[in-house]
Amino acid sequence: MVEPKHEDGTGPDKRGPKKKREPGSEAEWAMVRHTKWIIGLTFVTAVAAILAAVFAGLQWGELHSGGADTHNLAVAAHDQAIAASEQEQALSAMSNAESGQLDTLNQSVDVARSAAKAANTQVSIMQAEQRPWVSVKVIPKKLFLINSDGRRSITLSYDIIVENFGHIPARDISPSAELLSYKRNSSERERDAVQRQMCAQAQDGAQHDSIGRIAIYPNEPDTVTSGSDSEWEPSYFYLIGCIDFTYGANHHGKTAFRYLLGSIKNNLFDAIPFPQSGGSTIPNSDAIIWSVSLNEITFKRDDRGNYPE
Repeated sequence: MVEPKHEDGTGPDKRGPKKKREPGSEAEWAMVRHTKWIIGLTFVTAVAAILAAVFAGLQWGELHSGGADTHNLAVAAHDQAIAASEQEQALSAMSNAESGQLDTLNQSVDVARSAAKAANTQVSIMQAEQRPWVSVKVIPKKLFLINSDGRRSITLSYDIIVENFGHIPARDISPSAELLSYKRNSSERERDAVQRQMCAQAQDGAQHDSIGRIAIYPNEPDTVTSGSDSEWEPSYFYLIGCIDFTYGANHHGKTAFRYLLGSIKNNLFDAIPFPQSGGSTIPNSDAIIWSVSLNEITFKRDDRGNYPE
């Protein structure tokens, strides 16, 4: 009788016949592997939810104190959001690969997505509760009409009263405003575009000149004096503006404002009339200037364009 040889043909094979895996064992081993994956993914999801809660708590504490660690917390929260997104993508890919466990893996994806969304929502709520909210009220001080060699213009000086209703200081208060004549064929969209431009200019001023800006502390109003001018037109005017401020680790907030300037004629809002005579001459100039009494004008907040960001 010829003895069986090794697989390489060099000698007798003493290992005996190979054991066959019993029917159904492949399915069982696949189930064991899937179960291990599910346990591991559930653990990762739980850790992600715990870390999200920890980051949210740290964010609340930093906003409340106004400390210098906001940037590090923001970076950590950003990294956590990226990690949650990567986890979601990995779980989705695995869900497609392991079709036999599709429902279970999809549930894990939903848990990870919900945990990340809940963490981001909690941070947003805490930021909104603790950040500065600055109100704006504009008070006119002086109004001048000027005629210089036939060029007629209007100049308005005013105080911007700002008050912080939040819980941490609003730093680097930066105003930007423009006085524009009302064109009867103009649209709200045009004025909205001007207002967005004013907010962009205000933020640029806050970023490049923080030393010369004031800070507004909670419940302590302050005043910023400013002025705007424009060519005079036989119509009323809009004062369109915005203030920008910073808080925490260089976060920016804004408050937009829009006022109407004119006079009342026949119970209707109308233009400020330009004088035809009188006035005073400006020294060393041919220009004539008129000082208009504030009792003769109407200055009121517009129904649109007053909002915080």
